[in-house]
Amino acid sequence: MITIDFHVHGKLKSSMPFCVPEFLQKIKEAKLAGLNSFVLNEHSHSVNFEECYEYLSANFTRIDDCFEKDGFKVFTGVEITTDEGLDVIVITCPELVLEYSKKCPKGILFKNLVDCLTKDESTLVVFAHPFRSRIDFAGIDKDLLKVFDAVELNAADLATLGEDQNTVDVKALAKTLGVNVIGGSDSHFSIQCGSIKTIFEKDFTRICEMKNQIHAGTFSVEVDDALSIRVKSAALIKDLMVNNATKA
Repeated sequence: MITIDFHVHGKLKSSMPFCVPEFLQKIKEAKLAGLNSFVLNEHSHSVNFEECYEYLSANFTRIDDCFEKDGFKVFTGVEITTDEGLDVIVITCPELVLEYSKKCPKGILFKNLVDCLTKDESTLVVFAHPFRSRIDFAGIDKDLLKVFDAVELNAADLATLGEDQNTVDVKALAKTLGVNVIGGSDSHFSIQCGSIKTIFEKDFTRICEMKNQIHAGTFSVEVDDALSIRVKSAALIKDLMVNNATKA
């Protein structure tokens, strides 16, 4: 069995450096929440984007498409914000993640992003928190939306937009696109990690295996009863830490 959070950031903020102690605390909190894996997604416009992934390469064991240490797996991804307002998570092998971070800057046209992607079983494309901001769907070729393999039910949005309504909206969008819904905490601070999780019966270490199970729908999504408290507490602590770092 693999229990995974599909949306974890390595930094408190994109403009800040990668903090190893906070990253390790995320793994600790993830384990306490019942996870044995997460996807590390940093924004493509993040300062020194490669820091997180270089740390994994140097300190974890590479197994197929992921890194592993003490029984915990870390898959790699990149979050890309398009000109139209879409936030797209691309989950793939570390080498391609680093490549996408360089050629897919913030504000890239969605069409150009789709053209950049490797269209095979080694890449999983997720529509992240689709209802957080206003998206210009009118300016998007509907056929391009077929690139998505899943839509994300996002913990931060569940806490701020309302669990019931956001869940209904996300499921409706996924049905329209013909894909399934997976869960991501969108954690920048550790206590948010694992507040929503996706549970697969069959373990995997390759993106193609992950992708096949998502397409088949052989998984479940579980929302923590304390999700709202964890998300709001994490946001407060994150802001305090960012403010203190700025003043230092």
